[in-house]
Amino acid sequence: MLNKKIYMILLLLTVSICAISTVSAADNVTDAMAIDDAVSDDVVAVINDDTSNETDDVINEIKTDVKSEDKLASPQNDTALAVEESSEVLSASSTPANLYKINFTQTTYSFAAVNGAKIKFTIDPCKNTKYNCYNFYMGIFKIDSKGNPEKLISKSKLFASDDASDRQSAVYSYTIPAKGLAPGRYALIAFNDDSDLTGMAIAILTPKKISVSMKAYGVKNYQGRYIKLKAIVKRAGKNINEGTVTFTINGKNYNVKVKNGLATKLVKMNKAGKFKYRATFKSTNYITKKVYALAIVKKSYRTAIIVGNQKKYRTTKAVPFYVKVKASNGKYVQKGKIKIIDTVPLKNGKAKFYYPDSDWNFDGQYLTLVYFKRVVTKTFTVKFIPASKAYQPSSKKIKLTVYYRCTACGSKTSHSHNGMYFFVRG
Repeated sequence: MLNKKIYMILLLLTVSICAISTVSAADNVTDAMAIDDAVSDDVVAVINDDTSNETDDVINEIKTDVKSEDKLASPQNDTALAVEESSEVLSASSTPANLYKINFTQTTYSFAAVNGAKIKFTIDPCKNTKYNCYNFYMGIFKIDSKGNPEKLISKSKLFASDDASDRQSAVYSYTIPAKGLAPGRYALIAFNDDSDLTGMAIAILTPKKISVSMKAYGVKNYQGRYIKLKAIVKRAGKNINEGTVTFTINGKNYNVKVKNGLATKLVKMNKAGKFKYRATFKSTNYITKKVYALAIVKKSYRTAIIVGNQKKYRTTKAVPFYVKVKASNGKYVQKGKIKIIDTVPLKNGKAKFYYPDSDWNFDGQYLTLVYFKRVVTKTFTVKFIPASKAYQPSSKKIKLTVYYRCTACGSKTSHSHNGMYFFVRG
């Protein structure tokens, strides 16, 4: 009888233990399913590009390549994320990639490189408070001609949060600054940390060149003078402040930087005629643009100054000499100016000049002894300044000579006069 009682007690204990174990196992399965469900929710990316199949292939290749990388290169410049990054030490632990999700709202982004872009994405954060809400980097990779990520050109700082307010799914934006990327193709990849380079989200970026408006201006001038080649470059009515304009005229190229939308170049034209010149604008961020304009170079005439070397005896009277200008068409020029020391206008085709100094021969005096030089010669440059661009300027050197002669008695050699002795030497 006692044995039967002991047996019954042992049987009841066994059944109780099994029941308790079954309930505990069921609870564990329920918890695990809840975690799996939280991890496996997918956010569908929006695709608004005709090249979605090509993009998927590129993204698959990039995922494979990113997984195979050992370590990312150091960034040269951080790209700004429009989410406040954590500046404090987080209290929670670093979150594994499988406990939260990041999805770009589009798989491809095409935008003007000069304007930059805001790339929107969603974060489905980790709900387990033992971990951060999220902790990830954004990396931009250049895509080569074969569609593979060539190199990492920038990587953000770590963006992380353990704030309770960040435990809910939300939409954020990642900023590509204006002119932050040169035109081309790039992969923007969100990854968990440097020890886990699996791409959590990938988007293809295509910053593009955009068109400009451009105008070149016609110009007129005369042969042998400078013409000003001019071009203005704008985008949406605003002046462009980058790039280069290449002016091509008469078989020669001239490169000019664009400043505040303007490029100009002075070019001397020695040949008369009509010349169609080209202005070509090139820039990193804008599409190449070519425009044309006309340069008219009118015929002008070379000129020659007609005046010989001048000689005279020392005198107190003003003795004039004349200067004329003859053009290559055989005619004398009627208008313009002649400059030697003074500037004198042409009248009736000639300009009148006088020696610029009255007593070149005097060479000093000691008591009643006065010294003179027998002959003095000075060189001057004569310049023609035309009144019309139809005539080209010219210049010529001439010599002005003064021979000694006494202004009182006319003697040309040493002599006495009025108690003075005039000594002529040389």
